Amino acid sequence: MTILYSNSGLVKYPIYMCNHYNIHYGEKICQNVQGRNIDLTIESLLLEIINPLTMETAISIQSEMTKRKEEILRLYSQQLERARYEMDLAKLRYLLVDPGNRLVAAELEHDWNKKSAAHKAYAQKSCAGDNRFS
Repeated sequence: MTILYSNSGLVKYPIYMCNHYNIHYGEKICQNVQGRNIDLTIESLLLEIINPLTMETAISIQSEMTKRKEEILRLYSQQLERARYEMDLAKLRYLLVDPGNRLVAAELEHDWNKKSAAHKAYAQKSCAGDNRFS
């Protein structure tokens, strides 16, 4: 069904029309229904459904979703801060190791690289979290 607007004097009103076969195959229009009564019925149903209680519920749900988003972003921020701390600590350990002790230095460098990758992953996750709930 498509919708057309008929101009009856000063008032335009909708006409719902099944014209697929007319457009594509040149056949007669299957059916058409004047939309004035349909639109008035839908309008009254919507006004009946959307009352102060449903609006209050919708606002309450929106408020709860905002609180949850803020909590998730706070947790992401804490994870990022912890990852940054662990990365900085691993870097400090690596920089303080005796360069002559190659096995320990290699292990500490590996740990530093691993902590840097974890920090980068949390940073990306944190940035994605900002957009995910908008």
